[in-house]
Amino acid sequence: MKNLITKKSARIAAAALAATVTFGAMAFALSYKPAADSYTIASEDGGYYYETTYYLTEEAFGEYESGKQTGKPAAKAMSASSESTSESEQESGEFVMGVAKSVWVMEEVDEDGNVVDSQLLTKDEMDDYGISTMGVNRPWFDQVIIGGGGGGGYSDEEIGSESATLHRLTIDAVVTYNEKAEKYSVTGNASWKAEFALFQDLKTAEHKYLDYFAISWGGEGALQATSHSFTGKYHADDDGIENDVSYAKAFSDYKIGYVWEFSEKSSTWGKELKLATIKATIERTKPLEDLTSIRVTYIHTYDELSGTLTVGASTADGFEAAVGISTTKGNWSAILEFDRIS
Repeated sequence: MKNLITKKSARIAAAALAATVTFGAMAFALSYKPAADSYTIASEDGGYYYETTYYLTEEAFGEYESGKQTGKPAAKAMSASSESTSESEQESGEFVMGVAKSVWVMEEVDEDGNVVDSQLLTKDEMDDYGISTMGVNRPWFDQVIIGGGGGGGYSDEEIGSESATLHRLTIDAVVTYNEKAEKYSVTGNASWKAEFALFQDLKTAEHKYLDYFAISWGGEGALQATSHSFTGKYHADDDGIENDVSYAKAFSDYKIGYVWEFSEKSSTWGKELKLATIKATIERTKPLEDLTSIRVTYIHTYDELSGTLTVGASTADGFEAAVGISTTKGNWSAILEFDRIS
């Protein structure tokens, strides 16, 4: 195959183009370069604040991986306990790109600890609550005392009070390409962290409603999965045990993608999701008529699912690699997209 995005110059050009488009579309944006061959964009495009770091080399993504929590599986590793169609299909290839995205979530709870609202925070809300951004740590004193719905001091909906908690969701993904086998390997990770909350065991996540984690792609059937898997762990319980995440497939189609569903919390009094890892190996079975994309999508729900799960969408240009819920009520999503896939 010729002119693949796996060539370094094309990767950097595509990444620069993505950054240019993002800067042009959003009302707020900042960027900085935290490591060699990587850059971070802070944006409010879409109505909420998020930080996305693009890793243009395997070395840069490796630095990011090594800096994460101990015990996380390597980007190319396969778990022996994972649900997989064929472990031998997970072949290493040339690094295409790695991406990591973080969003901050405020969840309101009732007196019984049930989540009644979940919202992604804006930049102004981040500042009002004293939350650290763009790698700049805010003093813990600011996070506790200044935080309070913009008014300063304490309030009924202050982060850390009995009625609201703050979390950070981080999703990351890496794509490699084996030119000889004509296969893309995709790995996505998701982790929740409670930034600040009283009564953490009760109010760091919901057990009642399911979350969804997906890998999807376009190509109108030219790209077909030969393997896929899911593994997950919750944060350690009082006995130091990290329990496995129970999951099910919400959608499965080797020509479109896979969606797994699970609870972000092990039980009502349990622990929240420490790490979920999804993988897929996707083979190019015939030439693509046009460039397409691969997406890694995390959907969080906090109410009864009032819509239907949708995967893929027919467009004038072919088949889009979209995953979503037909209504925005009671859910929100975070997406990573690798475009210019050929």
